[in-house]
Amino acid sequence: MFDGLEDIFTEIASSNQQQTALKSLTDDLPEKLSEIRQSNLVVIIFLRRDFLRYTITQNLSQFENLYRAYDLSWNQDSFRS
Repeated sequence: MFDGLEDIFTEIASSNQQQTALKSLTDDLPEKLSEIRQSNLVVIIFLRRDFLRYTITQNLSQFENLYRAYDLSWNQDSFRS
């Protein structure tokens, strides 16, 4: 499980190196895990949408549609008791 990536990739908007590293985590790693036969490995990545947009520059909507069922979204009302 990966969480807190915004603390690690603080220059995601301008750093090609950070964008490449995050793309490897969000795109390449799940793809490689899926190639393992009878794998019981899973990767869970909590990533802000703005970070995703800096990372996936082609077919962003396709990527979002693939994982839409797992989208965590909230608004002001979500935090009211």
